[in-house]
Amino acid sequence: MPDALRWLLDRLTRLVQTATAALEASYPDGVAEWQAEIARQIARYSAASYLAGAGADALTPAARVAITQDIATQLSFLAKFGVEIQDGDVWEKGWNSRAEMYAASIKAPFYRGFTRMYPLPAMPADGTSQCLTRCLCAWEIDELPGDGNADAYWRRGKSDSCATCIQRETDWSPVQIRDGVLQL
Repeated sequence: MPDALRWLLDRLTRLVQTATAALEASYPDGVAEWQAEIARQIARYSAASYLAGAGADALTPAARVAITQDIATQLSFLAKFGVEIQDGDVWEKGWNSRAEMYAASIKAPFYRGFTRMYPLPAMPADGTSQCLTRCLCAWEIDELPGDGNADAYWRRGKSDSCATCIQRETDWSPVQIRDGVLQL
């Protein structure tokens, strides 16, 4: 995992853990405040993650749209999770680990930036069936001559064995992008 992504993940994970510990201590009160804090941090760190992956100082309009969609997806999950917490009778220990998955969701924006917004079929930690946001896969990009030309390889992490990631490695090593268009 790239150092910049690891650093952002560590920081966001600690923030999520702190907010979740505070919620657990005040449970059943404070769910709305917890959701608002997690949502704020998801938005903040998703943008920072993209910028770190891209090595950029500002979001392009296309990046802003993609990141907004990533954030909206996570906020939809967060809203459902908040209802589950609110409706619970007691604090469930699994909720702490589940909350930490929101920190790991910044992997997708990082790889959008890292891959220069190439039209890839999916991002690591995006749509994997079992590892979800804990996915350790990455894209390896081989830039080719000409604008918008590359071969991209889905690379599994050393400990990844999710069926989706295994299939992606088989199907997407490589995928070809020519003139900015994904060739499938």
